[in-house]
Amino acid sequence: MKNIFRIIAVAVLLSGAVAAFAQGYGRYEVRWGKVYYGNVELREADARTIQDLGYGYAKDCCNVYWQGQILPYVDPTYFRLNDRYADRPPVKHEPGGRPGQGHYDNYGYIVTGNAVLFNGRLVPGARASSFKDMGWGYAADSYNVYYCGEVIQGASVRNFKVVKDGYAKNSYDVYYLGQKIHGAVPSSFKLLSDGYAKDSFSVYYCGEKIHQANVHTFKVLRGGYAQDIFHSYYLGKVLN
Repeated sequence: MKNIFRIIAVAVLLSGAVAAFAQGYGRYEVRWGKVYYGNVELREADARTIQDLGYGYAKDCCNVYWQGQILPYVDPTYFRLNDRYADRPPVKHEPGGRPGQGHYDNYGYIVTGNAVLFNGRLVPGARASSFKDMGWGYAADSYNVYYCGEVIQGASVRNFKVVKDGYAKNSYDVYYLGQKIHGAVPSSFKLLSDGYAKDSFSVYYCGEKIHQANVHTFKVLRGGYAQDIFHSYYLGKVLN
């Protein structure tokens, strides 16, 4: 019976280790009074107060850490990790993404009492008191709109909303992965599927205009294919 319990205990420990490894993050451990992240000693860390928060984050009485590095200007007293904002790897939605390019969801914004972080890095100038994670890498505070922790220059906060699949818009412009789509009309812009979108005048794939497309007859099929009255398309390219 004791052997059975030992086997179960070992299995539980191994499953936890595999899960941690699968997430791609090391573990914070105290060994002989010293703190380690994986096999790297953290000389500044306090062994008595260190807490492994998961997702590569930890904190002690003096600092907050991400993947073993101190996050400057982050107060450990107010730092809390919320799973909804935790760093996750990009999720690719095929076939909507081009080779080497994915549509990303669930980015790693974390709002603390006095700072905003994106994937463990401070977002300079972001105002924690008004900061809102909008999804798909987009966020906003009272003054700026952000994509992946960077300010989208010229983007108006007013009426800014995420359309999904990497697209977003406000009253003046349309964006894809944080980049302005020149010529797109926000009032009529709508998402189709598989990376395709359109407004009253044009059809787009992954933020780029499909110049040959007929907007009035264009429809998305599946598997990255689409068609209109004149052409068939695959991943936004005309099929000969």
